[in-house]
Amino acid sequence: MKLGNTTGLVRRAISAAAAILLTVLVGLAVSSTAAQAIPPVEPGSGPPCSWAVPKDKSLCDGWVPYFEGQYNNYCRQSPTQQVGHVKIWAGSLLLADVFLNYNRGERTSAYPNGTCRTIYASIVAFHDVSCYAKVQRNSDGQSYATYEWDSNYSPVVYDADTTSYAWGICTYEGRSYSAQTGNY
Repeated sequence: MKLGNTTGLVRRAISAAAAILLTVLVGLAVSSTAAQAIPPVEPGSGPPCSWAVPKDKSLCDGWVPYFEGQYNNYCRQSPTQQVGHVKIWAGSLLLADVFLNYNRGERTSAYPNGTCRTIYASIVAFHDVSCYAKVQRNSDGQSYATYEWDSNYSPVVYDADTTSYAWGICTYEGRSYSAQTGNY
């Protein structure tokens, strides 16, 4: 009987160690992928946003609009226009506000509609609930979420001549609640 208990303890210890190792490896892979996929861009650097493949791939998809307490991207120029807003409710309890934000950027003779034309989601959560938001471009489904950059702001998608929306989800007392803005 003692040998069986020892074998069981060894098996549980090996299973626990394997689970910890797997969690660490997955965490490293996810953080490495997120860091590579969403590089911050210094203000004033890089070309104006444009389509690499019309309504499918952009030169500025994935840029981060807000990083370490400052706006950190070429296409985050004043004014940002809030073009969508929705609230996430759990009955009568307000869990979060989700915003869809549009950056036109500078208007120049070369870019009369603006140099940026990017859009991103942001979220403000209340009551210490777990929430995130994402922005999604309708033409190709490209999306980015706030959790990809551990922020209240999602990375941007280019939005020229197409529409996008913001979507948020919160978990409160074991249930999920969500809401979506209209398209802009």
